[in-house]
Amino acid sequence: MKNFFPILLLLSTTPLWARSGGAGNGGDAIVCPDKVILLDSYEAEKMKFDVYLGDMETATWRSMVNVAVKRLSRVDETTATLLYDYAIEMVNDFEKFQLYPNSRGKSVYIGYDIIAEINDSEHVSTPEGCEEHPRQLVSQRKPKFRKEFRYEFSLSLWERMNILEQSMTILHEAWYRIMLENGAQNSRAARYMNGLVASRDFESMTFLEYIEEIKETELKHYIVPNNSESIKQSEIHFDLKKHILNFDEANDMVCAPNFKLDPSIKKTYSILDQSQDYLEDLKFQEVCFRNSRIKKLVLPTDVVNKGRTLRLPFHQVEFDKATSNQPSIIFDDKGKLAELTGMTFDSVMEMYYECDGRKSYVKRFGCERGPFIDHDTKISKPSVVRFSERELPLQYTRAE
Repeated sequence: MKNFFPILLLLSTTPLWARSGGAGNGGDAIVCPDKVILLDSYEAEKMKFDVYLGDMETATWRSMVNVAVKRLSRVDETTATLLYDYAIEMVNDFEKFQLYPNSRGKSVYIGYDIIAEINDSEHVSTPEGCEEHPRQLVSQRKPKFRKEFRYEFSLSLWERMNILEQSMTILHEAWYRIMLENGAQNSRAARYMNGLVASRDFESMTFLEYIEEIKETELKHYIVPNNSESIKQSEIHFDLKKHILNFDEANDMVCAPNFKLDPSIKKTYSILDQSQDYLEDLKFQEVCFRNSRIKKLVLPTDVVNKGRTLRLPFHQVEFDKATSNQPSIIFDDKGKLAELTGMTFDSVMEMYYECDGRKSYVKRFGCERGPFIDHDTKISKPSVVRFSERELPLQYTRAE
């Protein structure tokens, strides 16, 4: 009796998913007399999602994965890239099995094996006329040893599924891997996102609606790739759980207030203070983004009023003073610098490199020194500065 109560207590406090019979995490299939479908597909049907990944007469696993990834990339390029990488890893193995049935996959094992049950679905129901409990279709776990498989599939269930259900299964495992890496303890969010993105309904979803959805999943960050020379970081990470995010419905974009970035902004050079250090971890009033692109940075007014310099590879813009309480750097739909607003400017000047002893306005092999300011190109007191797609100053309106 002394050992009984501690064991009972352990069983009562251990999460159900952790004490299930199977190892790892997995995808579930619903077995009906005439078909086998993925649990994700059944739940998507209940939510009236119009699941479509292409014509099943001509589609392949690869083409169906590409349809889902393309849909997702419209609003979330980083997660879409990860979804593609994880899904195509499995597709490559399945295509190999088609050509060489007895070959070994890199990440997938499929055979007439009974996959141990893993109670991580938290599902509510199954359709009448089908087996009461879903069957384990796939088990996924991080390989510990070099020759271990990440995924194990039940061939007896797999071969009873059509191409859409098989492709949804591949996408489910890719989604679940993403969620597991973010701390998921069940497959609920992975199933929901899989069904949503696999549906035509997702094509009309706004960016704000997408952010609202993923904030409820295990995803910790929304990651924006940086395409502009005006920002020094290659990626910008927005914490979905900790950062305050304000929704700008008029422009279908999200803004994070008091957000730190490393912009390409330096102290303006002077004879008395010859320092031109970059301003690191500058806290912007707002950093706004949409569809995997930065849209607007709102500078603190004191940064503009202190006459800082925005340094680009071949140009620099010296700020003069703020003319509004929201001096902003505006970006186009590709995340490229488009315009500076709410401020006036002291000057715009070109920059050059010394390449093989000569001035060059294109950085190339043999460019040993630079960039240097070309004072002959100085335009003083422009009131408007706009930029081309290459982030070169496109329009100067001189102050009168």
